[in-house]
Amino acid sequence: MQLLKKKSSTLLVLLVLFSFACVFQLGCEKENGTGPSEGGTTELLAVAGLETLTFYNVRTLNQFGNIYGVGNAANDLIGTGANLFVLNSLSNDLLEYSVHERDIHLERQIDLGLRENRNPWSGVLHEGQLKMFITNHLQNSVSVLDLNTGIIDTIWNTGVSPEGIIFSKDIVYVACSGFDYNDLSFHEGEVWAYDAETGALLDNFSVGINPQYLAVTFEGYLHVVCTGDYAENKGKVLVLNNQLPLQVLHTIPIDGYPGRIAIDDGRDIAYLAGCGWASDGDTQGTVFRYNISTYELLAPYKTGLGVSDIEYNYAISDLVFVACGDANRIDVFSADTLMGSIPLQDSPQVLSSVWLETWD
Repeated sequence: MQLLKKKSSTLLVLLVLFSFACVFQLGCEKENGTGPSEGGTTELLAVAGLETLTFYNVRTLNQFGNIYGVGNAANDLIGTGANLFVLNSLSNDLLEYSVHERDIHLERQIDLGLRENRNPWSGVLHEGQLKMFITNHLQNSVSVLDLNTGIIDTIWNTGVSPEGIIFSKDIVYVACSGFDYNDLSFHEGEVWAYDAETGALLDNFSVGINPQYLAVTFEGYLHVVCTGDYAENKGKVLVLNNQLPLQVLHTIPIDGYPGRIAIDDGRDIAYLAGCGWASDGDTQGTVFRYNISTYELLAPYKTGLGVSDIEYNYAISDLVFVACGDANRIDVFSADTLMGSIPLQDSPQVLSSVWLETWD
């Protein structure tokens, strides 16, 4: 899941994954897995670290429930209502958590191809079909997982080294980064588009060096984050049309190497995880921002080092959560203001929102 720190320097970079742990400067108490006394829902932020999975109440910013273990190299979190899926790249499995009696429980562990070493990278749900589409970074493919049976029933071929994946209007879009593991080099990447029902390839479109992540706006425009090669070629975001064949409508140059993206349609803002590494002499991390209507670059957030993921969900909070892996904390912003930080025991890598049902 996340930003490759420097793919060319080590294969471990391949799995920029997740992490985190406990307390928060704005609210340090642990909540014992109980929601509002009148019943309803409790809105949570899920944080995956290198070794742990932790939940925080987005209203109180207190830890909710216990700290859970994760598989080897958790690289994506997929939240849906009261369920959360943890995608582990090295252990090649999927952990499903759900809520039961005011608490969080591990329901099942699904093998995604340990024997084949597929290195699952990212996943997206098709809730109407009860399926999940998962990119296999080392196999150049997408697995179609039946969530009823826990069995992969189909595999689609993709371009080279697929990473980000998104589902919109019955189409599955895959960012194929183009990274070549034979000589550890970056190449022109592509976006591949598939019919979600049949798996038919509808389009493949060249976009730039190292496309890693995708997002779709409310209007259906596809934003493709091309991270660059962490050297002379910096990153950019390509905005593609909302119909096939794919075409570039706008290019937004980024003065750095952006990774994961989160979009706030209500305020017309896109957020890009911009890393910031102590090993490179950086003293702060960066979240790049731009207006999704005018494409104007906005003042970036300055954060803790090692920004790997951003979570914003207008339905549960107006806060922006930033995973600062090298700083072992989550920075919390409201509009342009840093509200505080949640210090963690484990390096946070990926974030997701989840709604938990509560009872009277």
